Amino acid sequence: QVFDQQSLDFKSPHLLRLRRLVRAKAITLLLTSVTLGEIRSHLDRDAKESLRILRNYKRASKLVKRILPNPHFEPSDENDLREALHREFDEFLKSCAIEVVNATNVCPEQVLHNYFAPVPPFGEQGKKHEFPDAFAIGAIRDWSERTGDLAYVVSGDKDWKRSFLRNKKLVQLDNIEQL
Repeated sequence: QVFDQQSLDFKSPHLLRLRRLVRAKAITLLLTSVTLGEIRSHLDRDAKESLRILRNYKRASKLVKRILPNPHFEPSDENDLREALHREFDEFLKSCAIEVVNATNVCPEQVLHNYFAPVPPFGEQGKKHEFPDAFAIGAIRDWSERTGDLAYVVSGDKDWKRSFLRNKKLVQLDNIEQL
């Protein structure tokens, strides 16, 4: 959600601010393997959608082509665009020395228990689409228990906020600006 708020622009002012804070050793950035996969999936989706839009632009009427900038713009291959987006993301990860927190230690039985209970992030309706969030939240909790470190969890998602209400070591913030 945080990266989507930045339009997956890894050079946005807020993400550049995070990079500066990392370089100043003021913060360490963590990203769950679940979130990493979700971002990569969003990049793939955006590459596909962008090329669809560009192809439609290419088919635009001659009148529209005359008044729009660069009417000769040719969309490139979807794989090339996808790879470029992933390279940009990988450069961001590297420049911020992001530590990836794996969800391998998250107990599926506990996630299922939370789903049927229902416990956040599933909410009162037992929302099935929250399973990735449940594993990401579990990975963050596991990391916190293993390290004992305080962490700020940045997400505007209300279910995430409810997930961390009673945890003194995991402080939920709505956005990067609050961090």
